[in-house]
Amino acid sequence: MFLLKWMKILIFIRIGQRVLLSIALLSLFSGCEWFFDDLYYDHIYDVYIKNDSPYTLELLYGSDEIGSFFINPYDSSDFYGSFGVDEEEDPIRDRFFDGCDRGSSERIQVLINDSVVVDWIGPAREMDPDIHHFFNYNSWEILIEDGAREGLLRFTISPADINRTR
Repeated sequence: MFLLKWMKILIFIRIGQRVLLSIALLSLFSGCEWFFDDLYYDHIYDVYIKNDSPYTLELLYGSDEIGSFFINPYDSSDFYGSFGVDEEEDPIRDRFFDGCDRGSSERIQVLINDSVVVDWIGPAREMDPDIHHFFNYNSWEILIEDGAREGLLRFTISPADINRTR
């Protein structure tokens, strides 16, 4: 009886090991681009929104399905994560606004205490550099050091953006 119980436990462990090994192999061969996608590109950029105001801001984004997140005063928040860019591509025009769901949304609203204080409406386009607008290519900063592979795309929400509507 004791021996039979131990044999069942050992068989269960062996089956568990096979299942884990199968899952690991499937993940490796079917999802390897999740882990190695960045290797195919010359540069990797993270996208951040910087809040340069003394207010806690809520950002609403999206065309069909609305998403939102908060940014504390004088802080930055990850807006998209990272994506790869080839050397000949413009990270803002070619990849962020044309290639990601948050960048290609048609509207970004900034709220303070549930009140809309800024309402940027797309699509993304070339505007005068003096016009500070989420969908203005010229309002974004591309931060990357010479020879570096990783960089940052950053849009800054300034007090002037908020004060225009307050």
